[in-house]
Amino acid sequence: MARILSFLFHPLFAPLLTSLLVFNLPIYINFKFGPIYFFYIGVIIFMNLIAAPLLVSIYLKKIGMVETLHMKNVDERKIPYFICSIFYAFTYFLLAKIDFPSSYLVLFGAASISVIILFLASLAKLKISAHLTALGGVCGMLIFISVQLGVDLSNWLIAIVLISGLVASARLSLSAHKPWEVLSGFGLGIACQLVLLV
Repeated sequence: MARILSFLFHPLFAPLLTSLLVFNLPIYINFKFGPIYFFYIGVIIFMNLIAAPLLVSIYLKKIGMVETLHMKNVDERKIPYFICSIFYAFTYFLLAKIDFPSSYLVLFGAASISVIILFLASLAKLKISAHLTALGGVCGMLIFISVQLGVDLSNWLIAIVLISGLVASARLSLSAHKPWEVLSGFGLGIACQLVLLV
């Protein structure tokens, strides 16, 4: 069960899962732009933030720069996190050029910053849970949207907090992380989003 949870909520899938959630919330922005617009945004996110980093990771494994795609060793995470940071930055600027809604663009920018911080942490040999960074980011996004747009998203927030707890337990039971690594990951994800409210 722990492996299934770790796979389903792998940070690589976080941008698409988050987009599916946010783009389907009953808020004005989503009705204004419509499903076809958000479908194309989803394709951009999938290609730039899931397919491309996955192909790079597979290549890095093939040439022996990473042992497994799980990247259990903090040193193995440096290059993939650096590459993901580039893909996130590129996608942020691409979305800005195509008039992505500004409320969503700032959230995406905050997510990009969290990926850059994960990279910098790996340089400092700090292993922070990317799984929990992603889930903390989703919680922060929901809080931000709820406060900024006056929408009650408490049910979604409770669900994501519960999922975060399950995934944290799974990561600990697999000995993939220490408790401080999952807590700092969740804290990083939520802090990068909530700083936007200040």
